[in-house]
Amino acid sequence: MKACHFCFPPNSVPAIVVLSVAFALGGCSAVPGDAALRGGHYDIARQMYEEQYRIGNPDAGYRLADWYMNGWGNTIADPAKAFQIYSELATKGEVIAAHDLGVCYEYGKGIPIDYKLSAAWYKTAADRGYLFSLFNLGTLYADDYVVPRNDVEGLTLLLEAAILAKHDDSTSLFIREDRSGHIGKISKRMTLDEIAKARLESVQRASKWKGYSYKMTPPLVTNDGNQI
Repeated sequence: MKACHFCFPPNSVPAIVVLSVAFALGGCSAVPGDAALRGGHYDIARQMYEEQYRIGNPDAGYRLADWYMNGWGNTIADPAKAFQIYSELATKGEVIAAHDLGVCYEYGKGIPIDYKLSAAWYKTAADRGYLFSLFNLGTLYADDYVVPRNDVEGLTLLLEAAILAKHDDSTSLFIREDRSGHIGKISKRMTLDEIAKARLESVQRASKWKGYSYKMTPPLVTNDGNQI
């Protein structure tokens, strides 16, 4: 179950992966080039995204990064180029790009796998209330990829994400209903006191994001019916 375009190792239960096209805080505005893309004019769309990104349009940057990550049209996939764009966006304060970098480091997309840096970038976005980074960071704790182990923090993050996943779309349900099994996994190795502490902390943290919402934006669809 994923909301974006990355592929995953077989038999894995991946985290919520790069979401820059499918999701945005408060929605994602239309970008010059979208119409050309929907019409199947890939070269024109990519050129327009590149022009928009050069003049500082972050949404165009996300489109372009996802383009290189997936290799749309005649473009050969270049995860390293996508990673570079995500990095540029993240250094400018783009919270979704910080999440995307966490994914890149977790799965080795355009950069060698580095769980420490993955956790650091997820935390950057999670500290700003980004739902998917809260969840992904919690899964790193549950899977023992964060050193030193801190099960209370890991469960707190997962429960906080579950509280904030208020919507009825498939991604929210995936998080809220613990369909990945990470809440159950980490809870099994915790004491009742530790679980109670995590539950209390998660409620307190989630209350900071009162009114928090994210909006799933319509997918881009080409004229041949392919969703991207």
